[in-house]
Amino acid sequence: MRRDFARLRLWVDPSVPGLRDMYKEHVNQHNKHVHTAVFPNSGFDLLIARDTEVPPGLATTHMAKLAIKAEMWTEVDQHATAYYLMPRSSLSKTPLMQSNHIGLIDAGYRGEIMVPMRNASNETYRISKHTRLFQLCHPLTLPIFVEWVEDEIMLSSTERGEDGFGSTGASGAFVTGVR
Repeated sequence: MRRDFARLRLWVDPSVPGLRDMYKEHVNQHNKHVHTAVFPNSGFDLLIARDTEVPPGLATTHMAKLAIKAEMWTEVDQHATAYYLMPRSSLSKTPLMQSNHIGLIDAGYRGEIMVPMRNASNETYRISKHTRLFQLCHPLTLPIFVEWVEDEIMLSSTERGEDGFGSTGASGAFVTGVR
């Protein structure tokens, strides 16, 4: 295995039918690539958890919950690190955009990972479950080895915990889709 990589500890919500099985296969394929490729991918692709409808318009942000929790560690010095949620290039084939352009996930955040989206078309855009439109990336774009976590309590606890979007007083566009 390469020495210059990051470790992503990933928990997938078992209450979403079929998602854990899809992620297990995805993680196995991803990790195999990290181990064997001369030039492994820098991102770990995320799956849309449920069939999702994004309403039209740029003034409305739709928040898609991905039904996963995670933490990232640097392998060399074994410390938690912040990481990015970024669009995959395939997002450009849709009318969607990530509302915050690049999402910074702080090292201490342990809540559900969500992605804010806007739809630039005049029609509702439908995303099928398990579609890959977004990815997690290490800040230095190191390859990521994904470690499967069976129980969310196996993720480290932090002062920050699960406080996410807007927890520091930020406000913005009208948000739909948060359950």
